Amino acid sequence: MKRLHVGSPALHLVGPAAFAAMALSACAAPAPAGSEATEGKVPAEAAVAQPKAATVAALQRKGLAGEYRYHSAEQTRVRFPVLRKGLRVEERHFDPNLPTNKFRHLITLSTPGGGTVTIKVWDNPEGLDLKAWFDHNLGFLADEGTKTTTREMTAARVPGLFVEPAPDASEPETDAVFALADQIYCVTAYGSPSDQATMAMFERVVDQLEPEAQK
Repeated sequence: MKRLHVGSPALHLVGPAAFAAMALSACAAPAPAGSEATEGKVPAEAAVAQPKAATVAALQRKGLAGEYRYHSAEQTRVRFPVLRKGLRVEERHFDPNLPTNKFRHLITLSTPGGGTVTIKVWDNPEGLDLKAWFDHNLGFLADEGTKTTTREMTAARVPGLFVEPAPDASEPETDAVFALADQIYCVTAYGSPSDQATMAMFERVVDQLEPEAQK
């Protein structure tokens, strides 16, 4: 069983349904009154505003027009393409005064069929090198059974670490870890790599996530 060492107490990596609940109690304490922490849900059936021409053009360049839209995560200053229908997006943002080894933001993408992808975001104010940060905070992901390689990630094609689960893992997950500006991202797909729908959702985020345009 893997452990997510984001401060004490440690957080066991379990199934996606339990993960979100445990994240609140064990990984990020509730925000104090007056803090910037917020929580929001976007149901699959929610109406979607008509995208601007520039957004449509960007999706067309990536072959994603029509069926997809961009979801903007304003507190993390990024956006990524998601399905227009049949997808639930939930965001949780935690106390900015927490230690930097605890993630600041948690975005969960889920489908009615049970597919789940999470995006966890840490602040990296010291500007640590990705490998050094990974070894210190998420090194437990790379155990004897997993396979860790490097590949380009995000629309900016930054180098990232790609961790594939062991073939016999009882609760498999696939992780992609990369740095953008002063933050570290870990995108996780829960379930078998043979789950094509979940892995497609995972790959869209990993390959197309990009900084949100400044207003």
